[in-house]
Amino acid sequence: MVIAPIVNLKIFVQVFQAKTLRGHDMRKLFTFIVFILLVFSILILPFSVIGNSVGNLNQFPYPITLIFSDGNNLLIGTESGLFISNDEGRGFVQKNSGLSDTHITGIVRSGDKYFIGTSEGGLYAGNVKDQKWISFSNKVNCPTISSVSSKDNMIFVTSLCTGFHVSFDYGSTWLDINSGLPTQKTTSFISTESGRNFLGTEDSGLYYSESLDEKTVWQNLLPEYSVTSLSYFMGSLFVGTSSGLFKGNVGIKFQKMDFIGGEPYIAGIIYNNDRLFVAIQNFGVFVTLDGINFYDVLQGQVLFPRSLYLENSSRKLYIGDNNGNLSLIDLSLPLLVCRTKIDLGVVNEGNKLSGSFSIVNIGYGALNGTIFAPAFIKLNKTNFINTSSINFIVDTAELSPDNYTVPIKISSNIGAQNIYISFKVLEVTEIKITLTIDSKDAYVNGEKILLDAPPFIDKQSSRTLVPLRFISQAFGAEVEWDEKLRKVTIKKAPTKNNPAILIELWPGDKTAKVNLKSVELDVAPVIIPPGRTMVPLRFISESFGSSVSWDGINRRITIIYKR
Repeated sequence: MVIAPIVNLKIFVQVFQAKTLRGHDMRKLFTFIVFILLVFSILILPFSVIGNSVGNLNQFPYPITLIFSDGNNLLIGTESGLFISNDEGRGFVQKNSGLSDTHITGIVRSGDKYFIGTSEGGLYAGNVKDQKWISFSNKVNCPTISSVSSKDNMIFVTSLCTGFHVSFDYGSTWLDINSGLPTQKTTSFISTESGRNFLGTEDSGLYYSESLDEKTVWQNLLPEYSVTSLSYFMGSLFVGTSSGLFKGNVGIKFQKMDFIGGEPYIAGIIYNNDRLFVAIQNFGVFVTLDGINFYDVLQGQVLFPRSLYLENSSRKLYIGDNNGNLSLIDLSLPLLVCRTKIDLGVVNEGNKLSGSFSIVNIGYGALNGTIFAPAFIKLNKTNFINTSSINFIVDTAELSPDNYTVPIKISSNIGAQNIYISFKVLEVTEIKITLTIDSKDAYVNGEKILLDAPPFIDKQSSRTLVPLRFISQAFGAEVEWDEKLRKVTIKKAPTKNNPAILIELWPGDKTAKVNLKSVELDVAPVIIPPGRTMVPLRFISESFGSSVSWDGINRRITIIYKR
C-alpha cells in the first residue's frame, strides 16, 4: 500500500444515512462537512509530503493513450486529440490542426520536432509553435502507427500495415526494415545501450537483431504473442503482451512473471536506471527494484492505466488511464509501499508460525522508521531505512484456539501504516512427542525442537532418562526450580481429560511426590550440563497420564498425551 491521506466522504453519508435529509437537515450536513474538512486540512498539514506524493493532476474527456515530456512541454495524447501544457500540467491547450485523425498512438521529440503517430492518419511532425502538424505519409506510408520512439538522431516507428521504419537523420529520410518478419503488423521497438534491437509484433511474437540497416534480418525470440510494450532493465528484456509480462533475453529463455495471475493485458512498461514500472489493465501500476519482486504502487487508485511516462530529470511518474485521469507520482519524495495483509494459515496451539514482509521505498527521498508488534510476534529488526526485509515469528504458546487478525504497525517519517497478520490457532486434543536416544532432535506434533541435552539410557539401571522441563512444558505444565531447597516443582492445571497435577522431586533422591503422595523412582533424577534435570521417562510420562511406546530398532520414543 502507498501511504497517503485520503478523505473518504462516505463517512459523512454514513453519519446521516439513518434519516432523510430535507431543509435544515441539509444545512446541518453542509455545515458538518465544512467543519470536518477544515479539521482534516489542519491535521494533514504535517503529512503534506505524503499527500503530494500521489495526486490527480488533470482530467481529460477522453482515454489517455500517450504521455510525453521534454522538460518544457507536457504532451498528452488521447483517443480524440492532442493536448499540450507548458506549465507542468496545470493547464492544457488542444493542438489538432493538421491531424486527419486525432487518436494519438505515439509521441516523441527528435531534434527540434515532435513526431506524432495516429491510429488512422499516419505519422506527423512539427513544433508546438507551428500552426499545424505536417503529414509524413509520403515518408512513412501507413495510416496505422502503433508506436514512435527515438534515440540520439534516430527515430523508430512501428506500424500495423507497413512494418518497421527507422530514420537515422532526425526524420529526413526513412528506411523500412522488415526482412525476416512473417507480418507487417509491428507494435513496439527498443534499442539497448549495447546496440541490440528488439521488435514486437501483433500475434507473431518478438524479434531481435544485432544490427539495424538495410541488411538486417529479424530473428524470432518469443513466438505467437501480441507484444504491447518493451523495456530493458537490469540486463533483462521485459516484454509486455496482451496476455502477460515476460522476462528473458537472447540466449535466455523467456519466463512469464506471475505476480498477477491469469493473462493480464500489459498496457505499458517504463524504466529508469533502478526502477521498472508496469501498467496492467484492470489491476493498476506495479514497480520492481530488482526485476523479480513487484509491488502494487497505487493499491487500486488507478485500475485502468493506459500509459506511463517517467521524467528522469524531475523524477516524476505520469499515469494516464482509460477514464481520462492524469495522475502524478513525485518520486523525488520517499514513498512507502508494503503489503497490507498477510495470511499465515493455521497452526496448532503452542506451535510457532513464521513469515516475512518487505518495506519498499519506491521514491528517492530518505525513508526511515520503526516497527511495532504484539509481544507474541518476534521481529528480526524493529528499525528500517529505505527498503528492508522483515522476518517475524508468531509464538502461539499464550494464545487460545481462535481466529486472529493482529496489526504490525509501521511508523515512518512520512506516516504510519498497519500490516495485518491473520492466522488460526487450532485446539490440540493430543500432544505427540517423539524423541531419539542420544539425539538432540525432538518433535512435538511434527514441529522440530532442538534439545539442550538428549535423552539417554542409564547404564546401571537400563532406564531411559529424558529432559524434565522439555517434557513438562510440552504438556503445558509450569516448571519451577527452588535453588535453596534444590527442588523441582511441576504444576499443571486441569483439562477436560485430566485432573490437576502437582509433581515435586529432588535431584539425587529416588523419592518424589505426585499430588502430595510419595512415589519411589527406579532411578534418581540427575542434573547434566548445561544444567538440565533428567528424569526417568516412564515416571514423568505416566504422572501426566500419557502413554509411552518404544521403537527398539530406531531407538525412538513416542509419548502421547491426551489433553
